[in-house]
Amino acid sequence: MPGTLVIVPCGASKIWARQPDLGAVMAKDAYTGPPFVLHRQYAERFGDAWMILSAKYGFLAPDDFLPGPYEVTFKKRHGNEKPLSRHFRESVYIGGHKTVERHPYCQAIFSTLA
Repeated sequence: MPGTLVIVPCGASKIWARQPDLGAVMAKDAYTGPPFVLHRQYAERFGDAWMILSAKYGFLAPDDFLPGPYEVTFKKRHGNEKPLSRHFRESVYIGGHKTVERHPYCQAIFSTLA
């Protein structure tokens, strides 16, 4: 069983704002804002594995491809989220409490902590 999974929230700033014709990119390269960059650095340094929690797609592996730009927030989810299917000894979520409150996968994962 893998050790620690770090869950990093997506960000509003995306690569397509600077390069609109870029097309599909890996999830780890799609988000460009300072919070995401810092969270990614933490996840890569301290986690055994990490995933991105996307408001549109749910849990993404860093190497999953995103087809292009989108504007979905945790306040206005899309409904195509995919569930987290991996099992880890420990999970670490980096992000605000509003994400946990609004995202059903976070609610399911963290309900045992309450």
